[in-house]
Amino acid sequence: MLLHNTSGNLDSTQQSLSMRMIRNSDNNATTAILTNYLGGITSLSAIYSALGMNQTTASTWWISSLTVSIDQLKLLKMVYLDSFSNYLNDKSRNYIKWLMNTVSSSQRWGTFCM
Repeated sequence: MLLHNTSGNLDSTQQSLSMRMIRNSDNNATTAILTNYLGGITSLSAIYSALGMNQTTASTWWISSLTVSIDQLKLLKMVYLDSFSNYLNDKSRNYIKWLMNTVSSSQRWGTFCM
């Protein structure tokens, strides 16, 4: 959402927070982005709606936000497969890919499906 709102033109503070959020799974950095640049937790419903993530809901605690695999696949498809996304430009998608490829080794984990 931050990349969408800025057309991929993040300032140095936004870049630093984004790196900490993605590379280190830093909840404080995520909260700072959400609070200072996006309008708080309630603004997340806008991105979920824009991306068709109809079964994802945000909570005031990161650990209790809920999503489903189909919604996560929609997000990944938009970043990695849709060459002409109406939500993110190429610069933004490339930045996300770069961040995802530089995630701290301690944060590289998969999902468990039952």
